Amino acid sequence: MTELLLSAFLFCTAQPGPPSAPVDRYVEAYNARDIDGMRSVFTDDARILVWTEESAEPERYNVDTVVGAMRGVFSQFPDITLTTEGGVELGARVAQIERYVEGPPASPAALVVYTVTDGCIVARESYW
Repeated sequence: MTELLLSAFLFCTAQPGPPSAPVDRYVEAYNARDIDGMRSVFTDDARILVWTEESAEPERYNVDTVVGAMRGVFSQFPDITLTTEGGVELGARVAQIERYVEGPPASPAALVVYTVTDGCIVARESYW
């Protein structure tokens, strides 16, 4: 029960700044293994969609599921880092190439598009 109550306070609150600001904070929190920091940039109802070449429809996740899974990822791959390149702001969206690196070789690149409203990530779509 305490964990549920605490989680209610970890979601994003409106913040000024460019759309890239919460995306940058997410990447920094990921690389610091800061689960609460990762969660704090998303709204409580953020959409997480994962598209693959084989999928006609995306896999859909909620923030709690994705961020909660990171505990296992960080435990299994303690040296993993998230690298980004080519970030572009398009209105309320930020698009960038992301790779997860755990020693050589890096994972395949994904195009990730974040939608940001009032300084909070409301959607994250990744294309693998």
